[in-house]
Amino acid sequence: ITQTYDVIGNSQQFFARVSNNITGCYSITTLDITITETLNFQSPEPLIFCDDDQDGFTIVNLYNVLPSISTDLDDFNIQFYSSFNEAFGDRDPILNPENYSAGTEQIFVRIERAELNCFAIVDFEIRVFNNPLDVQIPDFVQCQLDINESGNFLLEDRDESIIDGQENMQVSYYENELDAINKINPIDKTIPFQNTSNPQTLFVRVENENQNSCVAISPMQLEVRQIPVYNVPSNIPICGTNGNGPYLVDLNEKIVEISNGSPNELNITFHLTELNANLGTNPVNVSYTSTSNPEKLFARIVNNESGCYAIETFNIIIQDLPTVNYNQSLTQCGNYFDTNLTWNLTDIELDILDGRQYNVDFTYYQSEADATVETNAIVNPENYINSDQSESIFVKVTNVTTGCFIIVPFNLNINLPPAINEIESFTACDNETNTFNLSNIDEQLVGFNLNATVSYHLTQEDADTNNNALNNNFSYNGNTIELFARISLSTTKCYTVHPFILSIAPNPVAFQPNSIEECDDDSDGNLVIDLSQQTEAILNGQDQNQYSVSYFSSELDAQENTNQLNFEYLANNNDIVFARVDHLETGCYDITSFNVIINPMPFAFIEDQVLCLNNLPLRVSAETNNSGDTYVWSTNETTSEIEITQTGSYSVTVTNSFGCSTTSTFNVTESESAIIEFVETIDFSDPNNITITINGSGDYIYVLNDGAPQFSNVFTNVPIGYNTVTVIDRNGCDRTSREVLVIDTPKHLTPNNDGDFDTWHIAGVETLPGTIVRIFNRYGKLLKELNHNSLGWDGTFNGTPQPAGDYWYVADVVQNGETFQIKGHFALRR
Repeated sequence: ITQTYDVIGNSQQFFARVSNNITGCYSITTLDITITETLNFQSPEPLIFCDDDQDGFTIVNLYNVLPSISTDLDDFNIQFYSSFNEAFGDRDPILNPENYSAGTEQIFVRIERAELNCFAIVDFEIRVFNNPLDVQIPDFVQCQLDINESGNFLLEDRDESIIDGQENMQVSYYENELDAINKINPIDKTIPFQNTSNPQTLFVRVENENQNSCVAISPMQLEVRQIPVYNVPSNIPICGTNGNGPYLVDLNEKIVEISNGSPNELNITFHLTELNANLGTNPVNVSYTSTSNPEKLFARIVNNESGCYAIETFNIIIQDLPTVNYNQSLTQCGNYFDTNLTWNLTDIELDILDGRQYNVDFTYYQSEADATVETNAIVNPENYINSDQSESIFVKVTNVTTGCFIIVPFNLNINLPPAINEIESFTACDNETNTFNLSNIDEQLVGFNLNATVSYHLTQEDADTNNNALNNNFSYNGNTIELFARISLSTTKCYTVHPFILSIAPNPVAFQPNSIEECDDDSDGNLVIDLSQQTEAILNGQDQNQYSVSYFSSELDAQENTNQLNFEYLANNNDIVFARVDHLETGCYDITSFNVIINPMPFAFIEDQVLCLNNLPLRVSAETNNSGDTYVWSTNETTSEIEITQTGSYSVTVTNSFGCSTTSTFNVTESESAIIEFVETIDFSDPNNITITINGSGDYIYVLNDGAPQFSNVFTNVPIGYNTVTVIDRNGCDRTSREVLVIDTPKHLTPNNDGDFDTWHIAGVETLPGTIVRIFNRYGKLLKELNHNSLGWDGTFNGTPQPAGDYWYVADVVQNGETFQIKGHFALRR
């Protein structure tokens, strides 16, 4: 049988089989079911509640539902649950049933007899409906011209504002409160209701359309009030200057227009949208900036006494100004520098309009202020005479149809001729061709103005009409010619004419002088010369008060009169100098040239001489090897060489074929060669010294062998053997030498056949006849015996080279008839 089973009768036994699913083993037990009592309860009707705060919840005492379930529940336990499963399983009962916050929901009641373990579950529904809000309904005002007539109030127009967003609400209207409470005799709100009194009170019933017991009743007053009396505003025209704006508009003028003559006290505001005007929100400032064309504004006109208002519209219309071109001007030439000219001002009109518009009027003024207030207009603009060189005129350009105007300034430009340097005359220098380049006058007239054009004419009329211009290579006839220069700007062609006299002046003569010929002072090929020494010969009798002479290094510099040389001029041999002679008054000039020749000086230089007393006479030569040179000595001799036997001061003057002379002066002093009287040596002294004793009147220095000269006559550390001592006269007389022998034993032996210490012996032993030298090794063995004629020991014993090391010697020396013995050692090096 199934787990859910209908029991038959008051009792029944069941058998339960319990099996082990793995082993298949089972057991059987019995279960007896006995029904002792039947529970019968009523399901209650839904509980209806009106929620005043419209939050969807209300406080409910759930125990109040029990009498509608049963009147005999004293022996039962009662619990409330939010779901059937919770009630059936006796889980999570509602803990505060006396103050339960209920929404629209289903509640389950578990009614249980505990001693029998019997229970029943009864459910009921709680329904929570929004109660209409009790609000103060504003007056329903009807605005009309005659307040004594009834108004037509369409009540359903008030529904939306009364409900004010509440859900599931409906509205009905009644003439008295009792009808509203009982919901009888409602007014048909879909047709206009005419009030029977002014004001009149109606009653409004607002009920929840899902539960009519949720109701709110409020009074509403109907009142007829007077609408404002006003003037309908006209459009605002604006003369635009730049398309759609922005333009500043003063709406105060519109307030005056609307309210003029009204019996009501009006409050007028302006709005950009109809909605804002009806709501009276977001008014614009009365100093309003318009930014589009056309632009509609909404005027809200309120009767301050009744509160009624009307909405009117008007447009701000931007009317086009005449289209003009700015920065225009009229231009004329102020020929002859005339700055007061006659103008036809109307010539500017086509330039300002560019031929685009008609029905436009022009009026001319001398100032913008006059044009603005339309005073002091120029009466005859076709014949206007300006007062300043640079003058501005202001023309008022008016659209005759709209009356809109614009003031346009323009300039009266006067172009003047080029500025000129007025000259009474121009002097030209006469020449063989009797022609003159007139363009040479341009610079003096207009300077370096590259925009100036100059032409020359023989008459004023030709210059004014620019006819018969003279060729620049003008052939003159006579010394004085009147010319007319026409000077104009190459850009504007504006001109002036200037008369002047062309004077032809005679040229001076620059006579060619002889060359300047000078002797070189220092043999460098150049010499500072005074150029002014040529001035007298160049002028050749012309008055120096009327002429100036200047000198240049090139003919071009002389012609252009640039880079003038100083009179003290550093010249090179064969330089060409150009001399320019200028007439001081006319500026005419002539050029000549001359050479500068710088002859060489003969060479003559003799140093101071020494007269050697032991080598007379002294021969002194000034020979230059130039055949044309001559010589004069202070001794009156004229040969190139002389002999001198006495001390003193002498000179020689040498003169070459150009006549240039050089004198050389020199002194002669006496001296003589030294005589070596005695040389003292100390032999076997180690180190060895030499002292030299001389006789002579000169100034001497001493040299040992090829060593450095010294002032001392004593030499130290002198090598053994033969040495040469030289005594030199510092004044140039002959030197004296002597060979000196230093006798001593060498310190080492190097028998390597390099020619240096290949054998060992006493140096100078050949001068010591009878001298015997014996050589021993360190063991005292005699290796060699030498006499004064022996060549020396070569480091062998019986033909066998001896090892390197120290060796000893004993020498029995015989010198100057005396015999003595010396001992010592030396090193054998291999």
